[in-house]
Amino acid sequence: MKVKRPQPLRISAKNAREKLWSESEEIFNRYLLVRDQPPRLYHYCDMKAMNSIVSTGQMWVTDALTMEDQSEIIYGHEIAAGIIAERKEDDSPFYPFDRIDTTKTRDVFRQWCTHIGCFSSSLEISHQWQKYADGGRGVALGFETIALQQWCQSRKIPLFQLLYDRTKQEKLLREFLHLATKIGHRLKPKKEEVDAYIHSATIRLSTFIMWLKSPDYSCEAEWRVLAIQKKAGGAYRRVRHPAGRCCFELPLCNPETLREVVIGPENSENESVVRNLLTSSGFHDVLVRRAPCPSGSE
Repeated sequence: MKVKRPQPLRISAKNAREKLWSESEEIFNRYLLVRDQPPRLYHYCDMKAMNSIVSTGQMWVTDALTMEDQSEIIYGHEIAAGIIAERKEDDSPFYPFDRIDTTKTRDVFRQWCTHIGCFSSSLEISHQWQKYADGGRGVALGFETIALQQWCQSRKIPLFQLLYDRTKQEKLLREFLHLATKIGHRLKPKKEEVDAYIHSATIRLSTFIMWLKSPDYSCEAEWRVLAIQKKAGGAYRRVRHPAGRCCFELPLCNPETLREVVIGPENSENESVVRNLLTSSGFHDVLVRRAPCPSGSE
């Protein structure tokens, strides 16, 4: 007599989403959580931006879809699309991403306001001084990593170092897609349930993609905060950058987080002037010093 195998308990899209987000957190932490954090994270900016950040406590973070270099967004999506294309050859009766392409994952950023703030664990990156700190005439604001992490956690804003290793990037995405498939097999066989789960899984996939960057830029040692809120409303005020980009104001600059100001190698401003600005804005114990290298060196 043939014994029937017990069928897995079918779950709703809501339960599948919760299971996917919970279990994928372990994958996220394994590849992206930094055990030995640097003591400082630096935000390169010009003097005008520094004055604004210090005097208001607000740092502007930029809409991912309006960043100058869109290759940073495209890079991770293309890796995911390649893996998805491979998985389409699978004979599995259900694969949650068989209808998803690079455009679909990018659509997540159009449906939500997804904004990025950039930091680096290094002060010795010449093109960062050149591009973001007015050719070395600006500053690098040094934030205490632990304090900044605590601030972000209190507001459920992720702060992580980018992953530059291509082999690890592919492993991360493959593990996530495998998990999404395994959970998807347990969905109730209803179109609305499948569609809802695919939407949730696509959002989660897109958050993973935001932490991937080409190995060509590994010297930047970049960290990011990722602030996401709905198109209408939300906790953070929207502002328009002079270049036309949409930004959020994040109130992350305070005496606990900001611990250092490094004056750029081409900046002729006197250190006492910077200290006076800090003191007048309530920052009394911030170290002020000059950059350790010329802006033209790596």
